[in-house]
Amino acid sequence: MLDGRAEFHLDRSESELGLAALAASRSVVEARGSPAHKRYFYWGLGYQRAMRNRWRVDDEDIANMRRALAAANQGDSHKDIAYATYNLGEFLLMHGDLAEAREYLERSLALSERIGQFLGRANSLWALTLTALRSHDGQAVRSFAPQLMAAGEVAAYPELVGTAKASLAWLACQDRRRQDAVALANEALEMWRTAADWPAHAIYWVGLWPIIAVCLSTGDVPEAVAASRQMLETSRLRLPDELESMLRSAAVAWGRNEPELAKDEMAAALELARDLHWY
Repeated sequence: MLDGRAEFHLDRSESELGLAALAASRSVVEARGSPAHKRYFYWGLGYQRAMRNRWRVDDEDIANMRRALAAANQGDSHKDIAYATYNLGEFLLMHGDLAEAREYLERSLALSERIGQFLGRANSLWALTLTALRSHDGQAVRSFAPQLMAAGEVAAYPELVGTAKASLAWLACQDRRRQDAVALANEALEMWRTAADWPAHAIYWVGLWPIIAVCLSTGDVPEAVAASRQMLETSRLRLPDELESMLRSAAVAWGRNEPELAKDEMAAALELARDLHWY
């Protein structure tokens, strides 16, 4: 049920069927499951629910990831502990609990390096880079992004390299290097398109906000609106409701041939994204 049916539905992004398979196995897992079974079960609950909700993580998802880590700590698999630590950090990041997320992600990075888990290290660097960006910690982005790019290149994972480039695009915006920001962001978007899988579509916002910021600063409202539409139409991740509403209003204003209103709406959306730590 866990390694077969639930995993099958997870791979097919069939979250409701995956959750049903997990529910059917719950009583046996909780009564007789090993620490590894319990870790996977609670991780699956959190992951399937988050996928169903387009990665808008809630308190129940966080609680399940904490249960998964507690189960891993009852076993003797350092790999399971490292992954469960990473998963909790990743979900805290998506929930916006950035300081706590960084604590767990730094722990998972150290664990992965100690036991020689390359993918665990790459995942931890991926989430640490995004945590640094959302925390507006430019120094940490400068540290983590090159490490993430190197790990992604060695593993031939374009989604990781793309995240590093998009994060460097954000950094270029902070440094007022507009051309570098746009070039890096477009390279990231192209890499994510080739990946065609999560987390690529879930993090288009990382590369699109720098493009929006540069376009607004140069008065290129059409390109800013086009980037916002791409964010809404292609991303598997739901942005906060207020932010999505502003982006849709800007697109409507542009469609009604009201460029000044569209520009104002886009500028307000960018400011809100910054305040909410999405840019």
